[in-house]
Amino acid sequence: MNETIDRALERLFDINFFANVGSAKTLVVDGCDIVVLNSWDEAVTLRGSEQASDAFSEARSRLTRRLSAEFRKEFREWNAISRRNRERFETDLFTKVDKVIDAIPELQSIEHGRELVKDFVRWDMIHYAAEQAYSELVEPSFYSCVIEVYEAGCFPCNWNEVWPNGRIWVF
Repeated sequence: MNETIDRALERLFDINFFANVGSAKTLVVDGCDIVVLNSWDEAVTLRGSEQASDAFSEARSRLTRRLSAEFRKEFREWNAISRRNRERFETDLFTKVDKVIDAIPELQSIEHGRELVKDFVRWDMIHYAAEQAYSELVEPSFYSCVIEVYEAGCFPCNWNEVWPNGRIWVF
């Protein structure tokens, strides 16, 4: 499990965050249809709105429900694994991401824009790492798609239906 987590973390550390926001017209994410948004304002509003799909939280819940039902022994390690990942993220990854987010001028004019984007990214990274940590037991799905959006230099904003149906909204 540790090797899988290490590979996942290396993948995250290699991302050039938000390098291509606003130019996602040609973005291809494996197995996902794309809806492209036009501004940070749209992206932040949609990701944080009540109109947003529950796909992000549903993906987290689906993983924990399946682990607790079918892999109880391994699920008992959830908190320890999450804590270890978060500690590594805090010292390296989140510092890198925060600098990028703080340098985005458009987020300054959106109420709590920078803080919201930082929170969204943190949750996505943490849950991707959890999905990967248990990948030998439960096949990764939703957050692997989300990470492809980040790897393309874009920001995942929403999912417009119930996962796995629908399309991912991207800026």
